[in-house]
Amino acid sequence: MSSNTTNSTIARNTIFLYLRMLLTMAIGLFTSRIVLQVLGIDNYGIYTLVGGVVILFTFINNSLLSGTQRFLSYELGKSQPNVKEVFSSCFRLHLILSLIFLIAAETIGLWFVNTQLVIPESRLYAANWVYQFSVITCVINIIRCPLNAALISYERMGIYAYIGILEAVLKLVVAYLLYISPIDKLISYAILTFISMLIVLAINTIYTIKKLPEIKLVKIPNKSLMKEVINFSKWSIFGSLANVGMEQGLSIIINFFYGVVGNAAVGVANQVNSHIVGFVNNFQVALNPQLTKNEAGKDRERQYSLIHKSAKFSYFIMLFLAVPIILNLDYILYIWLGNYPPHTTSICMFIIIGVLIETLSGPLWVSIFATGKIRTYQIVISCILLMNIPLAFIVGKANLPPAGIYAIRASLFIFALITRLIYLKKLINLSMQQFAKNVIYPITLVSLPLFALIFAKYQYLPNTTFISFMIESIAIVLIEVVVIGWLGLNKNERGFISRTLLKKIKGVQSATRISK
Repeated sequence: MSSNTTNSTIARNTIFLYLRMLLTMAIGLFTSRIVLQVLGIDNYGIYTLVGGVVILFTFINNSLLSGTQRFLSYELGKSQPNVKEVFSSCFRLHLILSLIFLIAAETIGLWFVNTQLVIPESRLYAANWVYQFSVITCVINIIRCPLNAALISYERMGIYAYIGILEAVLKLVVAYLLYISPIDKLISYAILTFISMLIVLAINTIYTIKKLPEIKLVKIPNKSLMKEVINFSKWSIFGSLANVGMEQGLSIIINFFYGVVGNAAVGVANQVNSHIVGFVNNFQVALNPQLTKNEAGKDRERQYSLIHKSAKFSYFIMLFLAVPIILNLDYILYIWLGNYPPHTTSICMFIIIGVLIETLSGPLWVSIFATGKIRTYQIVISCILLMNIPLAFIVGKANLPPAGIYAIRASLFIFALITRLIYLKKLINLSMQQFAKNVIYPITLVSLPLFALIFAKYQYLPNTTFISFMIESIAIVLIEVVVIGWLGLNKNERGFISRTLLKKIKGVQSATRISK
């Protein structure tokens, strides 16, 4: 596959994923509001509490998704791939895991729900219905994981996006059906959510079987391959546990030193963070299969170029969103929430800065995962990230603002970035000097004037009205376009973007003429 063809594929897939994100976000926000109104606060709280078993298991499922995707993409990058064996091994592993989860959920989990959770006696019956359907839904998600990984690995982002949109639409249908349901609203919600998941699973399975003939189960599993998949997934889950441990540990420390007000500020900041991260994640998801396939094909020069471009463009996408938000953060929070918790603004700023730094690491950890050699990497990175907990304790003990905890977190992300670069130097001989030249240097040139503008704004124009907010937002976006285009992109990159935009404009004009 040529470089131009690959770039076009990445661009097309990115567009599909962004459309998916925008639609699912809009529908999701609207649906949440309806469900809360219909269920009421108490029932919604019970559903969130009891159905949280699915959320708690999400981090393991995400690890398995990235692991399965890695093995499939790596196999597809070979000259003579044997996708059937890889898919079969991954699928069997997920079946085993779903069985283990089911046994644990129906024993320990069931005991915990009925004896340890604080649930009104009158709603315990409904809570058990919710729990059972949540468990089954979680099992379905585990089984779906290899199918989603196959779609990403084959870069069928169009159908992947359509399935995501279908999920969101079905949630909206579920919310409407709650209005007319004659039985208990909480039980109805659990049943309808489960049915919607079954529909998605059926469509996902039918498409994969029909359109991807290589995705089939072989009768005799490859035991050595399954062992390799299990070993990889083990260390991937270890890294996910460390991330969860860091985030939960910080929440506990903030609660200990700053109370629930501090937790509320962090909760708001995390919501801002999740919406921003979604934009850059879609770009990186479109790139991940190519990074893994290049590793399989040992196309080093192409891989180096893709790492550099992915890191730089991911950062610019993130920066494009981050700067306008930071510039008017107080006003945005006021419009969104009215009165918001103390320290929210400063925590938000450092969380966003941390995300900007972590964005650079995206293509690095994907490339490390592509090699399959992740044991030492996961141990080292986990230790770096978990250092945030004792350092956060010191910040709290010193009675410093909670934003200091997230400033330290952002600093540790820099150490993690350097560690990943050192590790990739060892694994694939990625030059740290070239990464600094092609990525760090241009993003520094772009970031310095933009953050200088933010500083000047807070120093000399602290108050914001709706008119000034609109003017400043439009102005900063235009400035970003100029600064990124002038200082951040080289001649070839500017030429590629110009040609792509001109092609799209001509396509729209042609379509308009035809319709007339």
